[in-house]
Amino acid sequence: MYKKFFSFRERPFKLVPNPEYYYVSRSHEEAMAHLSYAISEGDGFVEITGEVGTGKTTLCRVFLDNLDERTEVAYIFNPRLGPKQLLKTIADELGIRCRSDDIKALIDALNIYLIRMKTEGKRVVLLVDEAQNLSRRVLEQLRLLSNLETNRSKLLQIILVGQPELGELLDSYDLRQLAQRITLSCHLSPLTFREVREYIEHRILVASSKGQVPFSSSAVRLIYRFSKGVPRLINIVCDRSLLTAFSRNRQKITGGIVRAAIREIGGGRAAPRSKRKGFKLSLTLLVIVCSAVFMLWFYRQGTAGAQGIIERIFGTTNSQLSPRDEPRQTFVQQAQVPPAPAQTSGRPRDAETDALARFLEEMDVRSARHIAMKSVLELWGGETVLDPVLDDETDDDIFFKLAAEQNGFSLLKTTCNLGLLNSLNLPAIIAVKLPHGPAPGFLALRAIDDRDVTLGRAGSNALITVPMDVLTAYCRDAVYVPWRNHLDDVNLNPRVQPGAVVARLKRYLREIGYIQVGTGPYYDEQTELAVQHLQEKNGLQPDGIVGPLTKILLFNDNPVLQIPHIRNEASTRQ
Repeated sequence: MYKKFFSFRERPFKLVPNPEYYYVSRSHEEAMAHLSYAISEGDGFVEITGEVGTGKTTLCRVFLDNLDERTEVAYIFNPRLGPKQLLKTIADELGIRCRSDDIKALIDALNIYLIRMKTEGKRVVLLVDEAQNLSRRVLEQLRLLSNLETNRSKLLQIILVGQPELGELLDSYDLRQLAQRITLSCHLSPLTFREVREYIEHRILVASSKGQVPFSSSAVRLIYRFSKGVPRLINIVCDRSLLTAFSRNRQKITGGIVRAAIREIGGGRAAPRSKRKGFKLSLTLLVIVCSAVFMLWFYRQGTAGAQGIIERIFGTTNSQLSPRDEPRQTFVQQAQVPPAPAQTSGRPRDAETDALARFLEEMDVRSARHIAMKSVLELWGGETVLDPVLDDETDDDIFFKLAAEQNGFSLLKTTCNLGLLNSLNLPAIIAVKLPHGPAPGFLALRAIDDRDVTLGRAGSNALITVPMDVLTAYCRDAVYVPWRNHLDDVNLNPRVQPGAVVARLKRYLREIGYIQVGTGPYYDEQTELAVQHLQEKNGLQPDGIVGPLTKILLFNDNPVLQIPHIRNEASTRQ
């Protein structure tokens, strides 16, 4: 309706997952980098979560579009299936013919197909969107499919994409076997205020034939406040704002126009939502009052009266309840922490395990994050500043992110994949399970080779070297890698970056030996080939996309940047 008025070839804010309009936020960049690395390394399970409307499906479409011809994909977008229906859908997606619909026959046919693809040098990927809707029986079937493997690699890589409920489902006790097989996980966050502005400009630029439609600063602030950075809500309010501006014959989107659009969007739903909120609040207050009255009455009955009440309700006494509950509580605690290392039997591996256990037992949990972060940052040289206020932060992810930003670093969070850490070749902080309690500990990874890792508890004053598999038993699967982002304004896809940004990317490529790369402002074929070569020789998918992992590898090879490396040069990249 307003396309001709604003010179659009199509509406820029339609609610469809069109890869052409894909905007690369920092969160989406990290998720795509995780997916690319997982595919290149052959990891079995990958988990991507995000709130409703954060662009998970669009991310999936872009990821699939960037796969090469050596990758076969089964894309499941309607996961409300039973185990047999899931197998039949996978077979249909991959073009597998099976005369029987028996589960065993379907799995056998899939296994034959996967082995044939492996011999042809191809990968097979199963991508499940909206995976939070999978039943536990289907998730268990997926776990069994992950057992299709050779002695060296998985035959099927599985990517689960869903809302945060997916993470909660996988954290359940009866799915712990599946959760342990997830090697990479990433969460899509809403856009920041700056990213909201860039997101709006990007979509209009893609749809426009003449240039930008200006959104005022007040308009962007209102859109950000309304949407909380969720792309789907941004699309809704922007589309309505353009329609409102068209009806008023205005070429610029002002705060007043956005405010009117928001009223139109929320006017019919605001009252019912507020009623539901009021009802929930009233119900909560009623429960609190009733609980308080009951507790007061219960207290006035005295100890004897309380004992009788317990006997009538549970058919037992206090003294009978306690011993029966204690083993259950102890079992839950043991499920959260690794068992204490067995007594040494004289073998070297037992002695190394005992040594690491003692090393962890001596850790001061309260200062472990601070010490590990400072130890890693000091390896980069220069003065390290950690605001004491950060130590009050209870969320470890937020602590490390803010601590890194405070010192001018970006932060890559990944899993305890020592092969990846060997390739990144940077000092890192590894979250570990402690033998004496559920709280995590943190160690600084200071050196690595093909077999051993050297860990620090308090800088160089407390170091220990252990085999990789001994450390892996204690990993909590959270690793934080601070790194300096010398190409901060290069987002995922350099093809849509300004010329000056591409020129700086080319300069870094030439400095590490890609002298065939020119100096122009365009991401041309020579530049893309250089990026792909850098990715391929380091074990990444050669897609030509410059994400965090590619940037780190680009900087690592540059001697001018003076980056601290942890890998023993005698070792090979994994």
